[in-house]
Amino acid sequence: MCPLTDWTQIAKVEQLAESHTLAEKTGLGTNNLHKFVEQMFSGPYTPYSNRLLAGDYMRDDPLFQIDLALKDCRHMLHLAESTGTVMGNLQVVMQHLEAVKAERGEKGDFAAVYGAVRKESGLPFDNRDGSA
Repeated sequence: MCPLTDWTQIAKVEQLAESHTLAEKTGLGTNNLHKFVEQMFSGPYTPYSNRLLAGDYMRDDPLFQIDLALKDCRHMLHLAESTGTVMGNLQVVMQHLEAVKAERGEKGDFAAVYGAVRKESGLPFDNRDGSA
């Protein structure tokens, strides 16, 4: 798969992770945000949102292994740097992917950026306690 295509998927998950974390912390609620996502965005946003809210990013058999996501991110950062392109969002994603690797090791799934954003925001990495 083209790194640009991979990047768009990773960016979607980053956006959802940040949005769901904010929704939880502000009291809006992740279910309300998920309903908005279902109504407003087509494509993979709803399935990714479902994965995050279900805690699917904590599975022991990742759907998209963290090492592959890190490889793609590093490649995209190299392309950006070599062409003088600034991709601040990509740098943030890279930090979150590295946090996933530190937290989950080889069992990390790229969707676990949600856990990294949650942890960075003072919530537990794992959302499966049902409090979201």
